[in-house]
Amino acid sequence: MINSLDCDQSGTGTCKTCTSADAGSCTACQVGGYLSDGGVCTLCEDKDCGACDASGTGQCTSCNVGYLSDGTCAACEDEGCSVCSGSGTNTCTECESGYYKSGSTCSKCDDEKCSVCSGSGTGVCTTCEDSFYVKDGLCNTCSDKLCNSCTGAGTGVCTSCQADSYLSTGSCTACAAGYYAPEGSTASSACKECADSNCSSCSGSGSGTCTTCADGYQLSDGTCVVSCSAANCETCMSGSSTTCAVCSDEYFLSNGACEVISEDVSNIALESTIRYDMTMDDYDTAGGDTFFIEQTATQLEVDQSLVTITSVTEGSVIIKFKVKSSGNTAADLKALKTKLDDAVSSGAMKIYGTGAGILNYESGFVTLSKFLFISMGI
Repeated sequence: MINSLDCDQSGTGTCKTCTSADAGSCTACQVGGYLSDGGVCTLCEDKDCGACDASGTGQCTSCNVGYLSDGTCAACEDEGCSVCSGSGTNTCTECESGYYKSGSTCSKCDDEKCSVCSGSGTGVCTTCEDSFYVKDGLCNTCSDKLCNSCTGAGTGVCTSCQADSYLSTGSCTACAAGYYAPEGSTASSACKECADSNCSSCSGSGSGTCTTCADGYQLSDGTCVVSCSAANCETCMSGSSTTCAVCSDEYFLSNGACEVISEDVSNIALESTIRYDMTMDDYDTAGGDTFFIEQTATQLEVDQSLVTITSVTEGSVIIKFKVKSSGNTAADLKALKTKLDDAVSSGAMKIYGTGAGILNYESGFVTLSKFLFISMGI
């Protein structure tokens, strides 16, 4: 029989014993998993299940946390209680880490580094949190910073290591950057490459397990993304560190950069690029620039003098235009953009293609491709 470190852990990582290191050879599962057809361990859907019969809710047969109630695990009511015999108070059978059992309730250990203590007061710790050891009932820090547990002070006394290192003759050695070792590893060969090539360290296999990132990247929900260095930017464009996609409050996006919104917007307009799906002859017959200006001004409820055609391209008639607000404040310009957005959500502009909007005119349609605040100098 092979132990869990050498069993195939693809998918859920709950295989406890197996007949070989190949997938589909599990014979028993760790707590919180069940053995499905084909020798594969699958996690119980209820994360608090100690064991379950199959996938889906209501399938728990025992609880790792809480108490069993109609196939599900319900939370205990007493503070610090991890497992209880039923609903209500004074039903605790097991306490959370850092608490000790007092009758049918749980009380907090006085030493915050204690994971298990025998009662109240100091000097009563029997087990400490990771990276600490017990001496005279107190929790002391392991000298080796990579130790997960140790027997005392000094070096060479580690008994287990953190997930990014392996144990060798009582000392913990870190895996190379971009590699990790499962907890309990005892050889350098246990170091495995992180799934994300931009991780400098990770907690395990699979995506979303990065803990630190290589230079030029930053951590985002366990994934390393390109660091965003654009000024006043909250989110950069995918794959870029300097082109902004979302600006911080009080800034507007202009060609990938964030510009401050001034209260005086006399030189700022709302620019859009649209496609009018007709020939130039049809466009001219419909009224050309005059027709487009009239329709846009009507749609946005602004005076026609505030709408300007900046360019018209032969073919499917690509039109760039800008619309000024009727006032000279940032609030006026924001209100104008809201009208444009509302036209889409109300159906006056209908979705056409990917990420586009369509205006139904009597001689074809206009496809809106982008909105943005820019300085126009008008």
